[in-house]
Amino acid sequence: MANDLELNNKTVAKAYRLLERDSVIQTRGYRGAFVHPNAKANCDFDLNAMVSERLIETIKQLRESGTTDSEIRIAFGEIMKTRNL
Repeated sequence: MANDLELNNKTVAKAYRLLERDSVIQTRGYRGAFVHPNAKANCDFDLNAMVSERLIETIKQLRESGTTDSEIRIAFGEIMKTRNL
């Protein structure tokens, strides 16, 4: 598929992983990828909204405990550098 679309193989592989993570497709080893039976319902989930809500709540809690925005940014940056969470 990557060759047909003139895309990098890693880009296509990442797209497949994300679609599978979000239960839009199912992969079955070497048999291929298939549309998940609940794909339409699973597409209605807003991952960005969920992530934003969780981050907002966490930041509120940290601020209430006296943590500064600068301390939050530094800690967040350090945690994001860690690849094996």
